[in-house]
Amino acid sequence: MKFLATYILRGQKEAVIATAVTALLSLIFFPLSYISAAAVGLVTLHIGAKQGLVVATVSAAVMAVLGQLLVGSYLPAVAYLLLLWLPLWWIADRLRRDKVLSLSLLQSAAFGVLIIAGFYLALEDPSAWWRGVLDESFRIIFQDVSEINRTELSQMIEQIANLMTGMMAVAFLIHLLGSLFLARWWQATLHNPGGFGGEFRDIRLGRVVAGVTVGLLIVAFTMGGAVLTDLLLMMGVLFMLQGIALVHALVHNRKAHQGWLIGQYVLLTVAMPQTVMTLALAGLLDNWFNFRGFWPLRNAEKDPEEGSD
Repeated sequence: MKFLATYILRGQKEAVIATAVTALLSLIFFPLSYISAAAVGLVTLHIGAKQGLVVATVSAAVMAVLGQLLVGSYLPAVAYLLLLWLPLWWIADRLRRDKVLSLSLLQSAAFGVLIIAGFYLALEDPSAWWRGVLDESFRIIFQDVSEINRTELSQMIEQIANLMTGMMAVAFLIHLLGSLFLARWWQATLHNPGGFGGEFRDIRLGRVVAGVTVGLLIVAFTMGGAVLTDLLLMMGVLFMLQGIALVHALVHNRKAHQGWLIGQYVLLTVAMPQTVMTLALAGLLDNWFNFRGFWPLRNAEKDPEEGSD
């Protein structure tokens, strides 16, 4: 990873090659799209907005030409530019100026809101549209399902369809933040070792955001509403990240064994719904109770400010 980050910062040509090639390969192995977007983010963070924009646009042009030659379509290049590279470029530029990772989470959420709004503006009933898409897909997959099981399948499709718009926004948000975190970690690894860890542990969304989220939660429970559900799914991811940052901060401050962190990520794998909800709740409450302050640094002075460019 350090070698790749060094290669990306070697020059504009190298950055474009890394961005375009990993984007094309991600059509076969999707996780490479995180590296592609992170390359744009790294150039923006380390060199500046102008160079980051040049890398994004030139990479899109290169990917469009290669995509037309290899798979007969330039549309993946357009999708990558509009949905991944440009949003990440903008957020990375803001982070370069503000140096506050918490703001980056909220800025990324704003793009998630645009995704949700786009679905509701383009489709009269997004849930009904998703229901049709899922029903057709599931019928192909489960052709031999009995009538009894088909009824259960229909109920499951109904439940999933009601959440799909929010889940799409969540997937977009996770990709955007994952790529941004990777870019910031690359930058810190090369020029400020340990800086990203300090920034991540300091993530706190604030009482105003937490209060608005609680208000949305109350309204959603009392009055319902698909849009509110979609927004709450996305906010849950943000507070889960604050919860993860809280655990990292407590382990770091108390100089606890790294096994606590390993256990957290194992639980996220084997008991995802329960662990996500627990971390999100911890992150939400942390905005009012400041759990980090309950367990200050042990046997050491507070760390100096980290995470500068």
